[in-house]
Amino acid sequence: MSQNQQTPPAPKPQSDDPLASLHRMSTTAGVASQEYVAINQTAIATLLLGLASISVVMANLLLVLPILAVICGIVALRQIGNSNGTQTGRLLAFLGMVLAVVMLGTVIVPAVKMHSALNKEEGRILAAANEFGKTLVAKDYERTLSMVDPDFFTKKKLTREAFVARWQAMASNPFSGDLQSVVSNGMVLLEGESAEGRAAGTLLLFRFSKSDIPMRRTATLKKDDNGQWKIDDLPELFPTPAAPTAAPGSGAPADVTPR
Repeated sequence: MSQNQQTPPAPKPQSDDPLASLHRMSTTAGVASQEYVAINQTAIATLLLGLASISVVMANLLLVLPILAVICGIVALRQIGNSNGTQTGRLLAFLGMVLAVVMLGTVIVPAVKMHSALNKEEGRILAAANEFGKTLVAKDYERTLSMVDPDFFTKKKLTREAFVARWQAMASNPFSGDLQSVVSNGMVLLEGESAEGRAAGTLLLFRFSKSDIPMRRTATLKKDDNGQWKIDDLPELFPTPAAPTAAPGSGAPADVTPR
């Protein structure tokens, strides 16, 4: 064999994989140039939940819808951000979240304001009840009378002198001792669900020097035309007298109760 004659290169070993000879493409090839980008399904769900959030004006139980919309919107934005451009739908997610937040505001903001107003009104009621108790302990009965609604004496058929005499007897009792304090138990039952209610109730605790257990008595209060809360009733201490029954032969309607 001539020295100038070269030995042909050895053939490369054949792979068992028939696809091994094909050109290998990058896993991200064409991502930036592809024509179709999928819409994120969570973003679509966010928009639908945002639209459904409008129904919260009908029932507070539906507040779960805008809350879910906000949660889905956050998830959708994260999924789109991590998709390397293969998903879209940010606008849908933002729109659904905005609708949800707006509807949450229309329900929650008025509720917070009402709750604040109720707390303020309850504070005024408790203050009036406790101030009434202070006048009794101080035996400042003129001040006590000023904190009682005028209709109280009419419906109880009670004079102001008799009213004061009752408190004087209670303030120094040989069995229970001197009146030490009169305070509300801190709980208020306000008429209706609005701070505009004009009637409320609470429980007064009367503490005496010779008794470890306070005497509990119900008190109802009424808001007058000036917005001041005044004592309207003390049913256990001053029972409302029963209506008089008609005497026989007085011309009153006969009893027509079926027998």
